[in-house]
Amino acid sequence: MARDTATNEQLQANIDFACSHGVDCSLIQPGGSCYNPNTLIDHASYVMNAYYHSHGRIEEACSFNHSSWFVFKDPRIVAKVVDRTKTMDDVYGAFYDFSCMIEKKVDKNDPNAMKTLKQLGTIKKLCRENGDLQNRKSYVNDESKSKALLIAMLVLLLAILLFAYLKHQLV
Repeated sequence: MARDTATNEQLQANIDFACSHGVDCSLIQPGGSCYNPNTLIDHASYVMNAYYHSHGRIEEACSFNHSSWFVFKDPRIVAKVVDRTKTMDDVYGAFYDFSCMIEKKVDKNDPNAMKTLKQLGTIKKLCRENGDLQNRKSYVNDESKSKALLIAMLVLLLAILLFAYLKHQLV
């Protein structure tokens, strides 16, 4: 996965290297199945990943002069989170984001689900209390904040309607 901090020259050099060493780069050409998104960083990420897989999946096939990340799952999200984690606020934000993502995956039927959810809630609370999460771009939506705001708005709307109804009844 190409780093966000890699220069265009590094990315192009990585593409040229991988394409000249066995990677089928026709897929990132116009009309190819991996052409879109048509950005240098996405094309570089594709060919670097293909090179890594076609050359034995060893660490040496993944370095690209330190212009790449080694990732296991969705490389774009993981690389962005790691690349943008530079301060302690960023660390709290990364843990908060990860906890939100994992929380959604907890099987409520699992016997340890409640314990796991409680621990994730504790992590999120610590991150909110100790880090300035507003200064960092989040990669997940915190549905609890959205739900709380929606509930508050509904209560306010109901109060206004009730007030209007009672006022109309008194007249």
